[in-house]
Amino acid sequence: MRLQQNDRGTLLIVAMLIILVLAGLALIAVRNVILESRQVGNFRASEQSLHITESGQSSVIAVAVEKGDSFPVFVQANNFKLSMTDIADPFFDTNPKGSFGMEYVNLGDGTNVNFVTEFTQPVDTNRVPGYPVSEQFVWKKYRISTSGYFGDQQISMQGGKQAVDDTLRNSNRQYVSYTFVGPYIIGGGGQ
Repeated sequence: MRLQQNDRGTLLIVAMLIILVLAGLALIAVRNVILESRQVGNFRASEQSLHITESGQSSVIAVAVEKGDSFPVFVQANNFKLSMTDIADPFFDTNPKGSFGMEYVNLGDGTNVNFVTEFTQPVDTNRVPGYPVSEQFVWKKYRISTSGYFGDQQISMQGGKQAVDDTLRNSNRQYVSYTFVGPYIIGGGGQ
């Protein structure tokens, strides 16, 4: 049986449409695999530690606003470091069905979910974004470095080396920012 000239073109178009449909189905399958892999494993642990770090940074700034004049003394009394338990206890629900969704292991007493914020020594300045330069007021400028940790297992040190079971998920993220606390009246007084 011989194909006519018109039949050859029709077969080509049908073959291209079939290939296009199969390519679309393949893209949908790849998208589903990518979404599922983002919800489990290392990517999920990494995203959780990022959110822990964000909440740690925000909560420390909220404490600075809440404490006002006493914040520099509070930070100095804590040796320029604030951890999750210094802010609030308990901060996250670490049960298997708690703050982090369904987990196959209990994150325990909070040692596997933590953030630590370190401050530099405050620097007095009268130049603050959004405020006019004034010789009557001074602000305390801090460099804030917040590290957030999320994992199934606490990283331990054995013989000076980190001992990590690589079958478990551990992730650490860090944010660095600057904050200004004040204004303080020069020559005494508070905010």
